[in-house]
Amino acid sequence: MACGPASTSVPWACVNTKVIEELGIEMPETWDDLLDPAYEDNIAMAHPASSGTAYTTFYTQVLRLGSEEAAMEYAKALHPNILQYTKSGSASGPMAGRGEIAVSIIFSHDCIKNIEEGYTDLVTVFPADGTGYEIGAEALVANAPHPNNAKTWMDWALRADVQEIGPEVGSFQLPTNMNAAVSEHAVDLSQVNLVEYDFQAAGEARSRLTAQFEDEVAAAPAE
Repeated sequence: MACGPASTSVPWACVNTKVIEELGIEMPETWDDLLDPAYEDNIAMAHPASSGTAYTTFYTQVLRLGSEEAAMEYAKALHPNILQYTKSGSASGPMAGRGEIAVSIIFSHDCIKNIEEGYTDLVTVFPADGTGYEIGAEALVANAPHPNNAKTWMDWALRADVQEIGPEVGSFQLPTNMNAAVSEHAVDLSQVNLVEYDFQAAGEARSRLTAQFEDEVAAAPAE
């Protein structure tokens, strides 16, 4: 059995420009802008205990602010503005698209997918003070019954022409194969301020930090 494919994306704000205008709020430019009380009940994101998207977002705060304690305080400060913690990382995008909230905190490729699906009031915004990123990976599961078949699939998924299929099915992540053509809709990383994301540290801390998030900020959604 193999898991994959490999891709790269960046999280931040998927903003409904119409709702922002109706609320009289300026377009957010930094993470701290989302703490404005004007956003009360107008932001949604997934819960870090159930979503890799949300955990990437949370651990970005650890790196951006310099400590786990500061990241948890940021999460507590943001909490009053959160209408809902969804189970899935991409679920809050359509909420913003329908105008139920002003801001969805999701990966950029999910926001782009929502826009392409007809939610034309949405725009993708990146924070001036830096954001994290994820690199999707492939893995061969130990003791898989058909490892050679899995390896064949993994080799196929890493081909440039195969990674170019993504946009055709609404997947706008950046390809990891440097020879693959990049969709015009994908994020241009040269235009985004990225933190130096530490994948190993983030992974080692995940169980502990998500449990702390549940204890101190909000419980994970049941459904």
